[in-house]
Amino acid sequence: IALLCGILTEIYLKHAGGLITQYLPPFPKTSLARMYIINTADQDRQVEDLRKELTEIEEKLREANEMELPEEDFRVAAEEKREELNELVKGFHDLNLEERNARDAERRET
Repeated sequence: IALLCGILTEIYLKHAGGLITQYLPPFPKTSLARMYIINTADQDRQVEDLRKELTEIEEKLREANEMELPEEDFRVAAEEKREELNELVKGFHDLNLEERNARDAERRET
């Protein structure tokens, strides 16, 4: 799931035309089992909700641009939403990595 999420995130970022500049750090070159990072349904839902909001704002920005209307408000809102999304994804990544490392350390102790 985590690998798929990372791939979909990368595809989404490429499709967005470079509008989003940050994303999950690349997975280390290890086995698939070691690349697994916990993603809860709640985390997935939160990220997807933010992505939908960002997409809506970006669509409004494109429409304003095409109609030659003021677009600064949409540009600012999109940038804020991108930052919020990037912080959320990074926070989940760090949290999941921390939990995985704790589990790995616990297994080594036993």
